Amino acid sequence: MSAPAVAVTDLATILRLRAAVCRAAQGDSLRWWDDESLTPYARVILDPLFPRTAPSAAIKIAFEAARLRYRAAFAAANARVRHLFSLDDETEMSLVDAEPAGVAPSEGPIADAEAFRLVLGADWRDYDVMDRGAAGLLEIRPRDGSLTDSVEMARALASAHAEGGSGAPVFPFIRVS
Repeated sequence: MSAPAVAVTDLATILRLRAAVCRAAQGDSLRWWDDESLTPYARVILDPLFPRTAPSAAIKIAFEAARLRYRAAFAAANARVRHLFSLDDETEMSLVDAEPAGVAPSEGPIADAEAFRLVLGADWRDYDVMDRGAAGLLEIRPRDGSLTDSVEMARALASAHAEGGSGAPVFPFIRVS
């Protein structure tokens, strides 16, 4: 069996960032899209169905909801982009088999951008807004210029979600040539 193309610790960080954004998107938090998979309501359904793996199942459902929402947001965009749920090919291939077990999103609701920033904690990264497009598309650039490090890119992309308000999601992306 070959080693993963991306370090396991980097994959865990990316999964944690995705989980934080998904938790903020939930109906009891910032309501960025229609998903309840990481709320206490989902636990009532998932715990009996998946007694040993309910948290992992919930995260997988949340990730898929986010991917679908991003796909819809970028459907009309005619550009090559990277976003938190579609990084470079090598990273995405490594994430295919990454198990989200142990990736624990915030237990409680995330009420506002400041609470979201606190959830990200040490993973918060500064970024520059390059363009605000229609339908919440938000082109950013990591402030440190790191466009080749998938973890630093993911940190900046996750952080930029704080630009969204309650019920008003943004879809941060980085344009690639």
